[in-house]
Amino acid sequence: MGIGAPMVAEEVLAYLSTIISVAYAGRLGGYNLGVFTLSHALTNITGIALLNGVTGAVDTFSSQAHGSRTFPAIGVVLQRALLLALLTCVPLMLLYWQALPVLLVLGQERALAAAAARYTRTFAGKIPLHAVALCLYRTLAAQGAAAHVLAASAVYCGVTAPINWALISWLGWGLDGSAAAAVTCEAVYVAVLAAACALHNAQQPAGQRWWHGWSGDALRDWGPFAKLSVSSTLMIVLDWVR
Repeated sequence: MGIGAPMVAEEVLAYLSTIISVAYAGRLGGYNLGVFTLSHALTNITGIALLNGVTGAVDTFSSQAHGSRTFPAIGVVLQRALLLALLTCVPLMLLYWQALPVLLVLGQERALAAAAARYTRTFAGKIPLHAVALCLYRTLAAQGAAAHVLAASAVYCGVTAPINWALISWLGWGLDGSAAAAVTCEAVYVAVLAAACALHNAQQPAGQRWWHGWSGDALRDWGPFAKLSVSSTLMIVLDWVR
């Protein structure tokens, strides 16, 4: 329960944040909610789900390193994951910049597709941030740092409503504000997760600290990590296809 309960609470907060974002988009009317939904369908399937798979190897390798007490290896795994995840974001960002022709090919009505493409181009700023967040989150979770993960999620959930209100309603940006809010909230989440990682590392005894700065080791021996990342990604893709 010491780890399970906080992780369950973290999932609840994550879903609550999503509900809040959808609710603010819904206040803009049914058409705008349709634009929001279409854009998120595209980015969730091609981006968020894909990055979940690409970073999946962190769970295995970081847990193994933690269990075998080879703590510096955890930092190396994190660096490999960051490099691979951010490289994955490059074609995704190009795809989202050309979202309009993609949506038209999928048979969407032009006006709706154009609005969704505009939303997607702004929302795309969240993708590399989400890649970093997944790497940091998985690194903490693999070490059983449930309290740190929960604290970061609580901050993320706590800022979701005020940021959406400020950008959508107060500044009057409408649906553009919704996309900008998603990027801003994710940036806050990354900052808090990075602080949580630094705190967790500092709290460990000197011989058990897992982050020792950037290492050239992260650029070597990619085979096992890449193989597991590909397998994890394929599992998620097949799950979406079913």
